[in-house]
Formats: sequence, C-alpha cells, structure tokens
Amino acid sequence: MIRLTRRLVVLAVASAVIVAAYAAAGFWLVPRIVRAQAVEFAQEKYQRMLAIGEVRFNPFTFQLEVDDLSFPDADGEPLASFESLVVNLELSSLWRAGASFKQIAIGKPYIRPVIRPGGELNFADLAKPFPESPPEEVDDGPPRVFIAHFQMTDGHAHFEDRTLATPYATDLRPLSLELRDFSTTGSTDNAYDLHAMAGTGATLDWGGTVSLAPLASKGRFKFANIQATKHWGYVRDKAGFEVTSGTLGFDGDYDFAAGDAGTTLRFKLRELAVDGLGIRRIGEDSDTAQLTRLALSNFEFDLAKNAANVEKVLVSGGTVNAWRGADGELNLTQLTEPVESAPVADAGSPTVEVAPTAVETAPPPDSGSQFLFTAPDIEAQNLVVQVEDRQVEPAIKLALEPFNVRVSGYSTA
Repeated sequence: MIRLTRRLVVLAVASAVIVAAYAAAGFWLVPRIVRAQAVEFAQEKYQRMLAIGEVRFNPFTFQLEVDDLSFPDADGEPLASFESLVVNLELSSLWRAGASFKQIAIGKPYIRPVIRPGGELNFADLAKPFPESPPEEVDDGPPRVFIAHFQMTDGHAHFEDRTLATPYATDLRPLSLELRDFSTTGSTDNAYDLHAMAGTGATLDWGGTVSLAPLASKGRFKFANIQATKHWGYVRDKAGFEVTSGTLGFDGDYDFAAGDAGTTLRFKLRELAVDGLGIRRIGEDSDTAQLTRLALSNFEFDLAKNAANVEKVLVSGGTVNAWRGADGELNLTQLTEPVESAPVADAGSPTVEVAPTAVETAPPPDSGSQFLFTAPDIEAQNLVVQVEDRQVEPAIKLALEPFNVRVSGYSTA
C-alpha cells in the first residue's frame, strides 16, 4: 500500500512538473518564438522591419493574441497593420484534418493598396521572394480550414492609383466584416456581412455566402450616398466627360460562380438613382446637362447571355443645353470625345475635330457574341431644353419648357 502511495505521489509530482513545463513553454516561450520568427522573416524576405507589440499565448485554451503589428511598404509608409489580433485554435483540428478556429478577431486593421506610376500594385511585393513553382499534376484543392467566427472591427482601407494624370485616392473607414461557419470544404454555410463607410459619408452593406471549392458567391449589396465628384476622377479620362455634381445610390443582388464549366455572373439592381447630376465635356466651363434625378429600375445583367436589360429609365426634371456649332456638329454627340482630339483654336470660332470612325477597318462582328441591351421604357419628364443653332448669324435660340419625351422598346438588336 505504501509503495502504491509512493508511486502515485511520484506520478503526481511528475505530472505537475510536466504541466508546469508545458505552461512555462506556452506562456513564456511561444510568444518569444512567434515574435522572433515574424521579425526575422520580414527582415530576411523583404528587408523591412516589422513592428510588433505584445504577444501572448495560452497553452490551455490555444489562444494567441498579438498587439500593435505594423508592416511597412517600400516607401516606409505602413502597408498593413492592426491594433489587436485574437486567434483561437480548436482541438477539432486533429480529427478534421485541417486548421479549425473557434474565433479569429482583428481590431482596427489598416491596409494601404497603392498602384504605382508604373502600374504595379504595392502588395505584389509580398510575392516577390517566392518564385512561382510549376503546378503539380494532382490538385487536392485549397487547404482545409474551418473558422466558426471571424470578425473585423473598425478597419481602415486607403487606396491610391498613381497611374492617372491626377492621382486618385480614397479612404474606407470604418470597415467591419463578420464571417460565420466558414470553411474551404464547401460543407458549411460560409455566411458573411461586410459594412463600410467612406469619409464622404458613403456607405456599403454587402452580405451573402461564399465558397472556395468551387469558387462561388451569392448575396445582396447596397451602396448609398456616394458623392459622384469624389470618385468620378478615377474613370474620368476613360469616360471622356466630367461629372460636376451628383449623389449616387443603388442596391441589388448577385450570383457568381467559376469552375471548369466556365464563369457565370448574374446581378440585378433593383434601383440605381442619381440625384442632382451635372455633366459637361472635359475642359468646358458650363454643364451640358443638369438633371434633378436619373433613375434606373430593375437593371439585370447576365454574363452567360451577354445581355443586359433595364425595365425603366426615368429622368425627372433638369436642364439640357444643346447647340449646333459653326461646324455643324451637335455638342451632345461630342460629350464623350477625348479633349486631345480637339485642335488648338484660332482667334476665330472654336472648332472640334471629330475622330475618324473605325467602321471600315473593324472586323465584322460575331452575331453570337454581340452584347444585347434592351430598355423597353425610357422617359424624360419636365426637362428644360435650351437649343441654339450657331451655324447662322445671329445664332437662333429656342427654349423648350417643359419638355417630355418617351421612347418605348429600345434595343441594340
């Protein structure tokens, strides 16, 4: 009996020593290894100094916490950072044959994607130390990962495009994202909710489901209070005209999938509306049109059918300034012409050179791939149309008020 008791005591002491050693290694050693390896990796692969605050690990709950991490860009500015990160690994990883997380929570993350003047994205630097390896013949799909709950709060994304003549920059903050019951296996719901706000007051709400094997996503979205002048500069040169005012909002749903059979994309905008829209040709000092409200109802797009349809287009109120110049050209047809196509004006009346059409040299279109757009109901109500003919002296000016027009059955077919 005494021997048994001694053995139990020895076993208890040994167990206590093992637990103490395990706890010491977990609480003290793991954080130091994580910190040292992270800093060394950043220095060795990118020659950049990673800043990292306190690191904590609980070996009994398998919870890792990291504070105040910041990774610099090549120019020294932050590329990505966060204030807090909590990762809770579950024991179910053992029998699930994949990393299983009870929770991943990131607080105040910051990312700064920048398209450099040469067209390269700064985040592409992260892949440079790892040359692309030839693909293996056997594709087992993405690694098995399970996340019961992912949460991002108070995020901040700063985007810049320096390839434009006038560099474009915008901020989204605060950003919040919640992902529930996610896995890369396709056997879970993978539901997500994304919320974002821009500094101008614009808001984004995006929710649905997403899967990686196969790659697919479907859900709903809503954008509101987007200031057109703030973001139009990003597409201004390609569009060919200026937007001087306008507040935009739209909402709808989408269905996307990509696989061996090809890519499918369908989305529907229940309503897209622009209030107080002002447009003019680039370089001019007055608006060609000022529209009180422009609304599209039930706009649908189907990639597989290469077709789009809008149930109703309605312009309500506003002013349109139309004139025929001394060269016989109508200003409305020149709205989207690049400014570069206009020659330097002489002392006389300004003229605009219309770029030659490429119809004669363009290959015959493939009727099976032509994009089809239909709009069965287009209507303008209560417009004030100012018309001027500058081909005669003195110019003839007319005002049509109110001006109403309706077009039925429009189709590019």
